[in-house]
Amino acid sequence: ADISLAKNPEQTGLSIRRTGIDFLDNGLDRFDRQRYLFRVEWLRFNDLFLSFTRALKYNKLRDPAIEEPVGGIKSIISRFTSESKEKPRPDIMDSPVLIRPALFLFVFAEALSISFLPLYAGEIYRPLWNLSREVVIGFPISAFMLFTALSFPVGGALADTFGFRKAFSIGATITAAGLVLTGTANDILALIIYRSIAGTGFGIVFIAAQGYIISATSVSNRAEGMAIFLSAFYGGTLCGSAMGGMVAERLGFRILFYSGAAIALVSVLFIYLFMIEKPGSGFNAGGKPETGRVFRRLISLLPSPGDFAKLLSNRNFAALTLCQSIPNKICLIGFVYYLAPLFLKSLGSGQSDIGRYIMGYSLMMILFSQAVSKWSDRHFTAKHYIFWGGVLSGLSLVPFFFFTNTWMVAAGIIMLGLSHTVSVSNQAKMASQLNAVKEIGIGPGLGVYRQMERLGNVIAPVLLGVMSSMFGYSKTLAITGIFTILAGIIFQIVYREESSAATVDLKI
Repeated sequence: ADISLAKNPEQTGLSIRRTGIDFLDNGLDRFDRQRYLFRVEWLRFNDLFLSFTRALKYNKLRDPAIEEPVGGIKSIISRFTSESKEKPRPDIMDSPVLIRPALFLFVFAEALSISFLPLYAGEIYRPLWNLSREVVIGFPISAFMLFTALSFPVGGALADTFGFRKAFSIGATITAAGLVLTGTANDILALIIYRSIAGTGFGIVFIAAQGYIISATSVSNRAEGMAIFLSAFYGGTLCGSAMGGMVAERLGFRILFYSGAAIALVSVLFIYLFMIEKPGSGFNAGGKPETGRVFRRLISLLPSPGDFAKLLSNRNFAALTLCQSIPNKICLIGFVYYLAPLFLKSLGSGQSDIGRYIMGYSLMMILFSQAVSKWSDRHFTAKHYIFWGGVLSGLSLVPFFFFTNTWMVAAGIIMLGLSHTVSVSNQAKMASQLNAVKEIGIGPGLGVYRQMERLGNVIAPVLLGVMSSMFGYSKTLAITGIFTILAGIIFQIVYREESSAATVDLKI
């Protein structure tokens, strides 16, 4: 029976139903005895504390040193006390933690294929447009990243018109369809198309989840809300990449795409179970949803060509995007998502080992990203962290000139993750504080920044595919590392500190 600790001690006679298995029943007997003793002591404490609070009220004592701990104890007692049925349910709409289970499951579903997608593309490879094999098998990753970026405004428009829950559901359903189709692909061109579909849904969910957290938090707890988002995102990536590698080694690649589709749909169930959305909620609440409104909102969210031209002509914005954001994304997508599985397979690693090695990047982000971000907020300027993070990203790849073994690949993934904990969060903060971004508006300005940043995601597999067909895996990575270091040095020289009256706390 489900018995609250606040009920009468006579009710403790209700015991848990026995199983008929001796060792289990003995354990349940001990549990019942301990539960009874705990309930008796709890009720004694509750009565004593109630008498104490009445004495305070009777004597009209108003000492802050007493009121604060008394309020804390009251809060603890209320958690273990059954609420009467007459009391209304609390409104839990504005809790950012509600979306975490659904987001974790969705990212987990997509991340199941991270450790083997290039290998899967290699299995169904057919010559395409007279391009090299390395370039062609990078196209599915580039297509996924491209359509993820292009669908960001679509996700914003859907969330604005229909609410975050429906937008999340639409995106998850599209991704599930893309995953099912990916599992049925028999040639590389079909795989590229199907990954584009999955990427479209992923972008919609990404923006809907992020928008919900922003709407459910205030300036005072925005960082906490984004930490919830990042923990669910990287936690799903970490678990998905490791689990996908182990299962693929035993059951094959295709079954994991079907499993991922099912899990993506389960995340929709979690959205409707845990996330209670008020009518009219979204980026702009109010108004009956209309098809035309989605299109109008989509147009309003698209950055204008003038915004791109104005920001890219700005010295500091160009230095940040071209010399830091894009090179860092090339390192991440090109190395961790594209070359690492191929490189490790060529070195004789099993699929489960590949999954475990790749999860090192997400592990570093989970363990150190928030701590480093808080430290950088209190010490020095973002420029120093971005510069050294870029240099460390390059240094994590340069040793491939001299070492070409499995442990070097694993160490490179971990070192890249550590370097990105230093630089990536500070890049978003710096972009939001640039005067050029503030002049055209934080929203449109950061929209341009995100689109430019994801340009690195799109070109990374193709660029490193061309290079690996010419130089091989190890030299390609080493050259990429040197390029990243040189780009960081150019950023340090070109970027000039700006005087700014206001800053924006944005950690995405």
